[in-house]
Amino acid sequence: MGYLDQHYNWLVLWHPETLVLVILLTVLYFQVTSPDALGARWGFSRPSAGQVRFWLAAMLMDYLAMGSPLATVADGYLYVAHMLQVTILTMIVPPLIWASLPADVIETLLNRPWAARLFRIWGHPLLALVIFNVLTWIWDYPPILDKTLQVSVLFVIGNYIMLIAGLFLWWPVMAPRAQNISGRRGFRELLTPPAGVAISAEAQMLYLFFNFDLMMPPTIFIADTTKPFYAFYEQAPHVFGLGALADQQTGALLMGVAMFLAYAIAFGAAFRRYDFSSWYA
Repeated sequence: MGYLDQHYNWLVLWHPETLVLVILLTVLYFQVTSPDALGARWGFSRPSAGQVRFWLAAMLMDYLAMGSPLATVADGYLYVAHMLQVTILTMIVPPLIWASLPADVIETLLNRPWAARLFRIWGHPLLALVIFNVLTWIWDYPPILDKTLQVSVLFVIGNYIMLIAGLFLWWPVMAPRAQNISGRRGFRELLTPPAGVAISAEAQMLYLFFNFDLMMPPTIFIADTTKPFYAFYEQAPHVFGLGALADQQTGALLMGVAMFLAYAIAFGAAFRRYDFSSWYA
């Protein structure tokens, strides 16, 4: 922090515009979910204390990724900081946001024709899986990342695109669950998921397994090398005691381990819900 404090003012380090955005989103959350405010128009139930904590945690993590000095380091010095940003924005913030929303808020949203179409298409498990992983590959492709790092606005937009992709990625897992999903199992449910609800535990385990598999090629490609790929980070001042190659490899391993842990936790939760009695029916 000493180097950053000497070379940047607090406006650059702490991004007040991001703080304002987080505050506005939090005000909107309480307005929409409060029966005494905008939520009264639709009869929403008040969010539980746990759901409020999930929302506040999501906003705090979003500000950490995009508003704290971590954003400055990612934008100008370290690939590992960028990977930490992406990890927070895709593996932590989206599940927290979905967990923070009362079921009736989501139900009312899905009753809107435009939202129903959006989630039916972009929230489809196969499409969400493909889009997220392809965007991850593209975002980490050296020539593309190098170009966006030269234009800070593009770098910020790219990170928020990954956040949106992460929201759709976690929708099949975090959406409200149906009480009973009959006649749908495994691969068939991934192809034709139930509308407006999370896929079954078995389909979730397959979905998470495929996501884990698809994240491995770019992780190995970036980590298993003897030379750095990212010219921007290679030419950046090495003021944090980490060389360009070590920075790149550490960043790739960080992303790989973080994704594995996130998918493993969700896989474990789906595994506990799975009804093994169907094997013996």
